[in-house]
Amino acid sequence: MSNEYLLPARALTPAEEMALLDLGWLPPSRSRDIDVPGSPNFNRLFEYPVPVGELAVLALKTLRLLHGDVRPGGLDVTFFRRKQKAPYGARGAREP
Repeated sequence: MSNEYLLPARALTPAEEMALLDLGWLPPSRSRDIDVPGSPNFNRLFEYPVPVGELAVLALKTLRLLHGDVRPGGLDVTFFRRKQKAPYGARGAREP
């Protein structure tokens, strides 16, 4: 996500952008050149194996930051154009 693809009415504020950086997101590179590393969106790189729990907590914190009081059971996620409930309560999962 970045202001690159958002409508002006939904653009991230400077405070929201700073909060994303504080959560550990890397800033957009503003480059669409496939030969230039980076992303036009806020992004984050993880080493393999990906720390799935850490990633889930980061995603939930980010959603709450940008969209308010989001509960895992109340999320609708689209995978491959099929709407599904976001998984919660799987092995070791817990709400931050």
